[in-house]
Amino acid sequence: MLTLSLISLLAGAALGMRFKVLVLVPAIFLALLAILAGGISASASFSFVALAMVIAATCLQLGYLLGVGARYAMAAARAGRIQRIWHGRAASAR
Repeated sequence: MLTLSLISLLAGAALGMRFKVLVLVPAIFLALLAILAGGISASASFSFVALAMVIAATCLQLGYLLGVGARYAMAAARAGRIQRIWHGRAASAR
C-alpha cells in the first residue's frame, strides 16, 4: 500500500506540474482499472482492492494539488526574479 500511495502521489505531482485538472479523470480511471486487474489476477479480496482504489485515487488528487502548488511557487519566484532584474536596470538607467 505504501508503494501504491507513493507512486500515486508522484504521478499526481507530475500531472499537476504540467496539465490542467481534467487530466485527473482519465488518470484515476486508468489507475482504478490497473488496480482492479491486479487484484483479480492476485485473487485479492474485494475489500483490499476497494481500499487500494480509494488510496490511489486520493493520492493522485493530493499529488496533483502538490504539483499545482509547486508550479505556482516556481512561477511566483520566477516573476519576482524578473521584476527585480527589471527594476534594477530601470534604476541604473536613471
